[in-house]
Amino acid sequence: MNVFSIVRTALVFGIFTLTAQSASALSCSARVGDPFGNDTTEYFLNATNDTCGSASIVPDPSNDGHIIVGGSASVEVQFIEDGLPFNPATRSLSCPGSTGSLALINTSRVFFNEGFSTICSLSYTDPNGQTVSHSFATASVLDSGFYVGSTSAFSVSSGWFERTSPTVVLSGLSGTVGAGAHTITANFSEDVKDFVTDDLSLSNLTVSDFTVVNASRYTFAVTPIAAGAVSVHIPAATLTDLPNNDNIVSNTLSAAADLADPSVAITGVPASISGPTVFNATITFDENVVGFVAADISISGGSVTALLGSGAGYTASVTANGNADLVMSIPAGAAQDLAGNDNTASATVTATNATGAETNAAVAHFMQTRANALLSNQPDLAGFLRGGAGQFAAEVTRSGGLVAFDSGYNAPVWARLNANWSTDLGAESQYIFGAIGGHSKLSENLLIGGMVQFDHLSEVNGVAEISGSGWLAGPYFAAKLANQPLYFEGALLYGQTANTVSPLGTYSDSFTTERWLATLGVSGQIEKNGFTLLPFLDAKYTSDAQAAYTDSLNNPIAAQTIGLAQVSAGLDFEVALSAATTLTGGASGVWSYSSGAATDPGFEGGRARVDLGVTHQVSGCNGLTLKSFYDGIGAVGFESYGAEFMWKTCF
Repeated sequence: MNVFSIVRTALVFGIFTLTAQSASALSCSARVGDPFGNDTTEYFLNATNDTCGSASIVPDPSNDGHIIVGGSASVEVQFIEDGLPFNPATRSLSCPGSTGSLALINTSRVFFNEGFSTICSLSYTDPNGQTVSHSFATASVLDSGFYVGSTSAFSVSSGWFERTSPTVVLSGLSGTVGAGAHTITANFSEDVKDFVTDDLSLSNLTVSDFTVVNASRYTFAVTPIAAGAVSVHIPAATLTDLPNNDNIVSNTLSAAADLADPSVAITGVPASISGPTVFNATITFDENVVGFVAADISISGGSVTALLGSGAGYTASVTANGNADLVMSIPAGAAQDLAGNDNTASATVTATNATGAETNAAVAHFMQTRANALLSNQPDLAGFLRGGAGQFAAEVTRSGGLVAFDSGYNAPVWARLNANWSTDLGAESQYIFGAIGGHSKLSENLLIGGMVQFDHLSEVNGVAEISGSGWLAGPYFAAKLANQPLYFEGALLYGQTANTVSPLGTYSDSFTTERWLATLGVSGQIEKNGFTLLPFLDAKYTSDAQAAYTDSLNNPIAAQTIGLAQVSAGLDFEVALSAATTLTGGASGVWSYSSGAATDPGFEGGRARVDLGVTHQVSGCNGLTLKSFYDGIGAVGFESYGAEFMWKTCF
């Protein structure tokens, strides 16, 4: 930037002083002459070290140091910039014509006359297209007809002579870039003008959001059009600085556009859960991603307690609450690939909460087991007409045992108590049944009474435990066909139960049921050829209705009712082998039907059973019985067999 001034003082024409402040050389010259162009003396001042220096201009000796009154002189100022001479075609020197004090001789010379002071101006356009203007003043003092001791001065100031082209550096785009806009910054070395988006050279990019931060700093956004190479630069001579110097070409920003969004999948989530459950879920992206954390996983019905992994593979530790379905997904934008593309949303995976359904199933099986045990332990009501002594029995089988007490059939008030236990495939169960009753004989062949039954069943299967106690009460009858050993019996009872279930071993819940029991049977006794034949036919039905409740995990446990019907028919026999030993056996068929809750093969359909045993009376009515059986003939999914050892004591 060149700012210069010329100051002239003289005795008439004294000393020219031209000072230049510039980083480049500037040549200066001045010349004076008479009105006719004669006796012209010219002086040149060469610029060195950023200044033009100074020199004295001596008046023409032929005039004795004076200028004739009425005469005139001329001053010519010539600028030589960077070795280029003054060009009249692009520069003009003029003074206001209205004063009449100076006349324009040509584009490079002016005159000034006596006794006047005026301002003249010089203007031109430099090679950069920048308009430069200068002004100077002239003055003279008349003394005795001569311009002696007077001062005539002029100055030339201002003007910008920049020759430096602006440079620009682009930043903000490199490596691999994704879809969407990417901000680019353009930093110029100086203030520029007329920079617009059309000045950009773009390859596979569109431009938007052009912003002027200030005259030397700009920002704009570029967006890839398609996958592949992208680039941007500013070509040379597309814009100028304030003095109109053309810019130099910028650096080129290049990158590779990756426009594919990463996808993600979740695996390892179980199809169903029961109660609080801990498991690991695998989260797999189809390419390396960054920014993925546990909080990015959308989950309900549980929580993510830890997330391990990097790149494309992660493992999430998940805890299901057990009171609702567990639902997991990865939303869109949870992570970004190395190009900055957001992931697409994953498929939603669900682990169905099976706690309620499994609890319902466990309770239903428990009620069916209890119903079957209840039907199997019903007292022989016809025995009160046949008569018989009380007894105590203990039995051991391959998978359990039994203890039974019977007060006998000869008194109007009676009691029964049976207890058995069993183990099957790791599941343990204990069942206790008791009954107390009393009746009145209306005749030798008919009695009517009432009884109360109570039972308790407990089952343990792994961590699951369930138990319940209940009662039933109602009337019963027994009748005998006159003069024939054919007996009839029946009962109708109503009751309730209170139960506790711990399906997972971590909490316990209570529920209640209401139940009904109805029995009807016919039996006979035939003695023939040393054989005692005991035919029988009976039908039994019980229902058990569980009330709905909410478990400790806030799962709704639906109400349910089970029904179990059994029809049994068979023929037992006894044959004496000796006075103390009797061979026993029989065959029977059982048809079972269950309704309501999920059925169990053991309580559904028909099956047959055979028994064979030996009873030996040790003393009195004390005896030992060894019996084997096979149950499940013709049944699908049910089979039971074993040996029983029983000790009986009469009283």
